Amino acid sequence: MGYLFADLLKALIGWLYVWIRFRDKEKVKEFLEEECDGSYTFAGQILFFQTFGITMIILVGLLMLVAIFWAIKNLITGQPIP
Repeated sequence: MGYLFADLLKALIGWLYVWIRFRDKEKVKEFLEEECDGSYTFAGQILFFQTFGITMIILVGLLMLVAIFWAIKNLITGQPIP
C-alpha cells in the first residue's frame, strides 16, 4: 500500500509519455509489449530514470567545469589551492 501513490504517478506519466510519443493505438500497444512488458508504470519508470540520469550527468559535468575553472583561476592569480 505504501507504493500505491508512486505507482499511480509513474503509470500516469508513462501513459502520457507513450500517448504523446506515438499517438496511435497500434504503435502504443506494440511499444508497450516490446519495450515495457505491457505496463504504463514501467514506461513511466523508464522516462523518470532517463531524465534523472541526464540531469545527473549535466550536474556532474558542471561541477567538474567549475572545479577546473576555479583551479586555473587560482593558478593564474597566484592564490594557493587549499
